[in-house]
Amino acid sequence: MSTIPMPETGGEQRPAQGRRLSPRTADALRRVVVLAAAEARDRGEPIAGRLGLTRRDVAAILAALPDLAAVVGDLALGADHVPDEEEDQVRLLLTISLADEGDDGRRMAAIMARRAMEPDHLWQDMGLACRGDLSALIAELFPALHARNTRSMRWKKFFYRELCEAEGFVLCAAPSCGACADHAACFGPEDGESRLAEIRRAAN
Repeated sequence: MSTIPMPETGGEQRPAQGRRLSPRTADALRRVVVLAAAEARDRGEPIAGRLGLTRRDVAAILAALPDLAAVVGDLALGADHVPDEEEDQVRLLLTISLADEGDDGRRMAAIMARRAMEPDHLWQDMGLACRGDLSALIAELFPALHARNTRSMRWKKFFYRELCEAEGFVLCAAPSCGACADHAACFGPEDGESRLAEIRRAAN
């Protein structure tokens, strides 16, 4: 995978509409855009699709965090991303859990839902350094959702459990998590290398 350096960070950033991104949200956006840009170049795909956003939303992020312009470079934004039904359900779950219903939160909900469709741990597919960083981001942006994950279930698993329960379904056949033979699949440690560290290592 091609290497793209992380842009320098500088505390809170002011989006084009005048509001401020928190340092945590700004850092998460930088990381996921860097990762999505690397994927887009390697796969020949538009970056909007890798982020789950419209062209307008990608442009708004670049306006809010202008240091990312060099990361995206001449990548095609592509057509507006249209989520499939599964992704749309995760996006809705996140959107209704937002602490702030502004555009910044809406974009992060869309990004997180799109990245949840990728195969690795969600923190890895968001470009974050560890699960703790993802949990802190969810606590900031989606506090009600974070509060419901009382047993630190893996976030992708938790999203789907929430969706199933909302529809009146039971996610698994075990009578309780403690009695489940696949307990580790939902609650096991989320170890591994960050995707950005992997990109840098592969480039050396």
